[in-house]
Amino acid sequence: MAKVKVEELRDKRKKKEEELTNRILIVFGMSLLALFLLITLNRLIDNVHYFYTVSMACFYASFVLIAVAAAAAVCAAVLWKRSPGGVWVGRLVHLCAIFVLLAGAAGLVYYIQYQAFPLLYVVLIAVSFLYLVFNIYQRDFFVQAVVTGCAALTLYGFSRLLSGVVPMLAYVGYGVAALLLVAALGVTYFLSRRKGLLGGVRLLPSNANFPLMYFTYLALSAVLLAALLIGPGFSFWAMMAVLGYLFVLAVYYTIKLM
Repeated sequence: MAKVKVEELRDKRKKKEEELTNRILIVFGMSLLALFLLITLNRLIDNVHYFYTVSMACFYASFVLIAVAAAAAVCAAVLWKRSPGGVWVGRLVHLCAIFVLLAGAAGLVYYIQYQAFPLLYVVLIAVSFLYLVFNIYQRDFFVQAVVTGCAALTLYGFSRLLSGVVPMLAYVGYGVAALLLVAALGVTYFLSRRKGLLGGVRLLPSNANFPLMYFTYLALSAVLLAALLIGPGFSFWAMMAVLGYLFVLAVYYTIKLM
């Protein structure tokens, strides 16, 4: 009997590893396809003959993608009420996130044209990395990686935009980052009181390191405040420190996997 149970567990683990490998391959294949699409759009929009056509196509595509994402979100909500944690709920949430990202990219290309592509390349790499973290590591590390990445992006934007022609965008970014930190802190506290569960669905593992999550939020808040008070000259080095802290977190959670 014990031998049968061991074999069943081994088969389940093997099946789960195969599903994870296939999912990661699909995501990186889609990332390469998106990179090829961005390169193609970048070349077309640099051509005066295709500039207007590409801009208007991105304008209308952004609205269509938002509508599709909203439809996917509604379907996911309906299915969640019927069967929380179902397979199709997760798939629809994935599709909704993909359509929102594509809509944002299309809108950004229409709004700032060729200047959007360097940022979109960085976002594409970041999203692929975060998806890898989401599937391999614990959910608490994924949450910290998202918040830390947003803080690093905010610091980078602050160092570049404050001395530019639109300094107000730097402060808008700081406000969004502050709201994100407050929201993350509130949601983390709410889930910690319920051992990671929300309506019967597990969002964080029961053994999540909640004290470390709180420390991450407070440390990032302190760094953002220091950069705001000291100025853009400090922001770049603060961004490097934040990325270094993210690397330390990755090492810590990698050791926990072993």
